[in-house]
Amino acid sequence: MRAKFILGCFLLCNWGFAQRQADNLINGRCNQYEGSSNCQPPYASVVFKFNDEGLEEIIEPLNLNLANNYSRAAYSDAEGNLAFASNGWRLVDHQGNVLSNRLYFDWVPWPADNPDPTMVLNSLGPLFLNDPGNPNRAYLFYGQYKGGNFGPEVLKADVVFTYAYLDVPNRALISQNNIVMHDTSASGDMQACRHANGRDWWLIKPGIYEDEYFVGLLSPTGISEMQKITIPGIIHRGQFETLSYFSFDGLKFLHFTGKRYKYLHEYDFDRCTGTLSNPVVHDLTDSIPWGDGNACTISPNGTKLYIRRSNWQDLNLAIALLQYDLTNAQWTHISSTHTASPQITPNGKEILLSDRIIVNDTSYRTLSRILQPDLPGLLCNLVSHTDTLQNTPSFVYPSNFANFRLGPIDGSACDTLGINSIEGFEKPNADVSVYPNPATAVLNIRLLNTQAQKPEVYIFNALGAVIYQGPFTYPIHTLPLRDLNISKGLYWMRIRNGNEHFVKRFVVE
Repeated sequence: MRAKFILGCFLLCNWGFAQRQADNLINGRCNQYEGSSNCQPPYASVVFKFNDEGLEEIIEPLNLNLANNYSRAAYSDAEGNLAFASNGWRLVDHQGNVLSNRLYFDWVPWPADNPDPTMVLNSLGPLFLNDPGNPNRAYLFYGQYKGGNFGPEVLKADVVFTYAYLDVPNRALISQNNIVMHDTSASGDMQACRHANGRDWWLIKPGIYEDEYFVGLLSPTGISEMQKITIPGIIHRGQFETLSYFSFDGLKFLHFTGKRYKYLHEYDFDRCTGTLSNPVVHDLTDSIPWGDGNACTISPNGTKLYIRRSNWQDLNLAIALLQYDLTNAQWTHISSTHTASPQITPNGKEILLSDRIIVNDTSYRTLSRILQPDLPGLLCNLVSHTDTLQNTPSFVYPSNFANFRLGPIDGSACDTLGINSIEGFEKPNADVSVYPNPATAVLNIRLLNTQAQKPEVYIFNALGAVIYQGPFTYPIHTLPLRDLNISKGLYWMRIRNGNEHFVKRFVVE
């Protein structure tokens, strides 16, 4: 019991340690469409630093040597200070020192054949995650994209999915171009959500078709093989410049099909098994023009979509910032002047918008905010010009970042680590045993001295993924291991009996 308590404290401390590691958003003044004079190195940048309550500090100017109005990601240390920044092509530290000038493989061409080695015109971009097994290490996941005919209506895609491995205390690059998968996937789009154990990360990479996703698990042993899944009932149609999001509680996954077709796919997400279910498709084609690059973000609870609309190819549609309510399919016109890319904050409290204000013929760069983004329509409370900035905050597309504040699910049957409800794992009067251990062909599970309340049994592999789930035959349950297609190694068994939870470890030889 004492060993489990120590384990639980250690894991909870690691979870708390990582909570601030997404607390910086970076942005800069570089805009290649306004002429070269406004897009010169070292690219004066602005850093928005957040805490649990809100915007803690605006740091500018900071020359990060990184063009980041299109694609950007930032990683913070345990105190919330900027540690690394990247646009998926170049990696720099908190002071703009270049750690890698080219993250891509040599055989992958420069993005958009742009001669500027700092520039990348990819929507979304890379994703930083902490190493679940080492608080001094971090991962930078990034796709390497190129243009081409990868499928119907697909103009560009990630041809390889890779990661860089980072030393956080020393702000150093350990390695790069570590291959996660070779399959072609949607350019730039990737999202992560905490496993129900509160430590590991589920990683989702949409494919180049609307019905395809790749799902993997990042744990202390590294990133598992990405499993390709196909969603029944979803059109098998090419897509690119897609945008995907998890709700802040991790229970919803939303996927916007991007630049060509305008559909929003809504899924329930299981933080235990990493599965997507109950798909609902929202047709947005009546309000969003075909072929436009529509930056969007979601409200923290995943019920509202905030999307930027232009009148590209359709002058009958006014330029606007819109809110779409997934609960009733209602549109609300939020603003005709705040038409920049909406960006949800790392603490899940607000949505940011870049803005300008003119006073006495002088133009000032400002920041505007949606203060209550979960509320419907104009109740979302858009407040203009809350902060004056030196640099132009030009969010062309929002950033990829995961919710580091999301913890374990209390009492979850998928909590293989024993972080929560430790006292419930061992009942003084209950008799729980697993035998033989090590097992070879058959596993017997015995539960005595407790009242059966429709008990269920779960088997997890070392990565925390569920490989078996089923009803438990009280008081002794027998599992033929050959039916589970189980290989040699360490596994966890958990019995859920009403409000009681029992965890045992076993080995298969």
